[in-house]
Amino acid sequence: MGLLIRDAYVVTMDAERRVHADGFVIVDDDGRIARVGPMNECRVTRDLDVFDGAGMIALPGLINADQQHWQHLVMALGPGGDARFLDACECSLTAADLQIAASLAAAEMLATGTTCVLNRLPHGSAREGVTSTIETIAASGIRQIAAIAFSDISEEDLQETIRHWQGAHEGRVRVALRLTADQQSIVSGVAREGAIERGYGIACEHDIKVVSDISRPASHRVVGVDEARRRTGRTTILHLMELGVLDSRWILRNASGLSDADATLMANAGCSAVHAPVAEALEGMASGAWTRLIQAGVNCALGSGGPGDTCCVDMLEQMKAAMLIQNTVLLDPTALSPEAVLEMATINAARALGLDADIGSLEPGKRADIAVFDMRAPHFQVINKPISNFVCCARGADARIVLVDGRIVWRDGALLHPWNDDSLVQEARHRAGALIERARTRPEGTS
Repeated sequence: MGLLIRDAYVVTMDAERRVHADGFVIVDDDGRIARVGPMNECRVTRDLDVFDGAGMIALPGLINADQQHWQHLVMALGPGGDARFLDACECSLTAADLQIAASLAAAEMLATGTTCVLNRLPHGSAREGVTSTIETIAASGIRQIAAIAFSDISEEDLQETIRHWQGAHEGRVRVALRLTADQQSIVSGVAREGAIERGYGIACEHDIKVVSDISRPASHRVVGVDEARRRTGRTTILHLMELGVLDSRWILRNASGLSDADATLMANAGCSAVHAPVAEALEGMASGAWTRLIQAGVNCALGSGGPGDTCCVDMLEQMKAAMLIQNTVLLDPTALSPEAVLEMATINAARALGLDADIGSLEPGKRADIAVFDMRAPHFQVINKPISNFVCCARGADARIVLVDGRIVWRDGALLHPWNDDSLVQEARHRAGALIERARTRPEGTS
């Protein structure tokens, strides 16, 4: 049976950014959006499940364009801590650890209105780890892009993994390639040009996205941005352009230190940038570069980064943080608006992931990835500008109903896919303790 969401404040995020103050959304049986519009144009000619959205805001499902599910086992160990210890944890993961972490990640994201996520799989993930992560996330119902590190497995296994997972689970699973391509890593000997070019070639062969960093904190066992630039005479963006690989396939993280020329090159190439504002601030990398990128015409999306740093993957928190950080750093209260950060968490993120033809806006024919948030609680009142109130006042816990592909995956505080709260959390605590102990006793320098 299809679904009618009625009497909601509907924010479509379509090309005209249409908003229906008293609107409706009809979802067909096939998981696509049938109609969207004002309630006075709502005509129902068949039986539908009805959700009363009075006092609520209906949006495209939020998209987290940068996450690391495994870090749910090491939450809060990162900020101000030793990056090498997190590296040791990453290298000590088992397939069972990844499965438990993925369950925690999916539960938190769906419960806070996130319907699609790009997960940077940890370095060193063997095939069974990739499988356990993807299958666990798929079982929860969330849409996912699994970014697999190019250096972790043989090229033959990588090719087979991409072919197996790309488009799996009725298209809700996609694959991306995780490449190390920043100048700091190249200068430090962590990355090489040949690997960048070969990884890019594989991405082109399979028509998938490439995920990489523009820059890294110096604590990540690499030289600083300025030192890398001094030694090579070029930035990461300029280097990728000189290699002939910079195009719309790239999803680039960490934009601190970008020049105006870098922003222009990125805009001309059509690549996307992903801002994880809380993670970047905690790593001391907060900058005004994101406003400059947007003004230059670069497609900018939002992500949470790993909860080992941020402690949270709530995209409401990321939207508000992005706006506050940009406006503060630039000393300009109009630098980044609520409408702009909402774009970054919906249609811009969908475009970055190559999914904007299917999700990111509420339009007839698109997949029904929808989140409805209750705006009747005291912390919203009095509502004068609903989008501003939503971005500045909402919490992920305000999500009332969440759909992916037209399926209800969260409704009134309950997941469609049971996650056995107590037993899962107990298992997660046990595995986190064992993981941390393995990391502490791991010989330095081992991988």
